[in-house]
Amino acid sequence: MADDIILPTSDAGGATVAADLIGAVYYPRSKISLGADGTAVDATGGAGAVGTDTQRVTLGSDDPAVTALELIDNAVSGAGFNITQFAGAGISMGTGVRDPGTQRVTIATDDAVPVTGTFYQATQPVSGTVTANAGTGTFAVSLATVPTHAVTQSGPWDIGTVSTVSTVTTCSTVTTLTGSGVASGATDSGNPHKIGGVFNTTQPTVTTGQRVDLQTNNRGALLVASGVNGLTVSTLTQLQGSSTAHDGADSTTNPHKIGARATTSISGQTPVANNDRTNLYAGVDGVLVTRPHCNLEDVVRESVSNTDGTSTAMTVGLAAPGAGIKLNITKITISNSSATFCTVDIRDGAAGAVLWTIPAPATGGACEVFDVPLRFTANTAFAYDVSAAISTVTISAVGFKSAV
Repeated sequence: MADDIILPTSDAGGATVAADLIGAVYYPRSKISLGADGTAVDATGGAGAVGTDTQRVTLGSDDPAVTALELIDNAVSGAGFNITQFAGAGISMGTGVRDPGTQRVTIATDDAVPVTGTFYQATQPVSGTVTANAGTGTFAVSLATVPTHAVTQSGPWDIGTVSTVSTVTTCSTVTTLTGSGVASGATDSGNPHKIGGVFNTTQPTVTTGQRVDLQTNNRGALLVASGVNGLTVSTLTQLQGSSTAHDGADSTTNPHKIGARATTSISGQTPVANNDRTNLYAGVDGVLVTRPHCNLEDVVRESVSNTDGTSTAMTVGLAAPGAGIKLNITKITISNSSATFCTVDIRDGAAGAVLWTIPAPATGGACEVFDVPLRFTANTAFAYDVSAAISTVTISAVGFKSAV
């Protein structure tokens, strides 16, 4: 082989040794030999049709495993297992007129065999002469003739006549119960099945034991009489939670559920007037439509430029919003077009406290987003104070106004 190596010998030729080069290391190839001390016999490949390069192990004739295999081989015939003993006792095939090769089970004479279940008469009769021995006590009955019958069946077994099942009476069609199909607002038949009432302007007089309809007004509210036959309607109280006014103390722990109107376009809804009732709106998947922080009418914003570096209050969108109203800033952007670094203080009014400081790199800028709005005191303008007089710093801010 190509990996063989030559070892030096006493002569000039050397000796070739079989080897296998694996990862820069030569591994010698060798043959196995067996034998006692001083002897060496080449190991044989064993018998079989597999290639001679397959390693085999041959068991010696005196190996206990050989004896065990011979016992198993003796118990197995060409047609399958030939069982001759159970627990050291010989196997009996039983008695009968069938093929002697048929295996039978004989029930021991002292075995209690329960007989349970339902039995039916078979279509194959058992005929013959029945004789009884004379005497008293238990009589032995024997059949003089036992007819033979081949056990072959191509279809279902006939196990006798099955009792006839009683005919089930067919139920007649159930008609709609009187009054069940009457919709709300439709004329009622006067004999409603559903729990409802009949709108009447007068109450018909009935006698004891007669059926009487529940009476309602034209809005479907149940009329509660103050007397046995009177029609005086008791005071209808507010539904739980409905009578509580805005800013009133809420005494109920079970308020009404509320819903929303589904819409695919908020901009397509007609605005209502101030203080009018309005629907809540949700997407078609039922998720309520909301806006962060405020409605659109309270959004405020302004953008200015500064070059003198003095504290200045904004005068348009972010000016003082009015008595009791506060500015809430959610985002500020600073742009510095000069080559000088500066900082911008955000003040609560031109002479007020510094609420936030934002760095503005040279020829760069910064953007500050407030997850919690930056709040100003009531009726105070947004003011900015650049740390130096440079050209030019631009300040832009957006937020909303609120009374709280």
